[in-house]
Amino acid sequence: MAIDKTSVKDIIDKNYAEFDLGLLCEDKYKSLKHIDMVVYTLLNNQHGLSVKTTLNGSKRYIDKNGYIFISIAREKLCKVLRTTRPTLNASLKRLQELELIEVVNVGN
Repeated sequence: MAIDKTSVKDIIDKNYAEFDLGLLCEDKYKSLKHIDMVVYTLLNNQHGLSVKTTLNGSKRYIDKNGYIFISIAREKLCKVLRTTRPTLNASLKRLQELELIEVVNVGN
């Protein structure tokens, strides 16, 4: 088995999300379920896209305090994750309790 050659473009245009191994290794995250880790990984990946958009000059994902955020509907998350709204809500609650994410509801 050989490792493929990688260009800078391959890294920038990656089609995968980075998983934070701390979620598995650190004791403070023992209460997380596997779905929580997947939700966090997806949200963290989306945050990276918001950062990239901001670095390209957009102010679309910057809040009034200057923090970069993501905007994604729960319905879309449920569809992508192939899960139900109650399951997603429970996962988001666990992630918030561990201060891994902050959720701000906007709109209806």
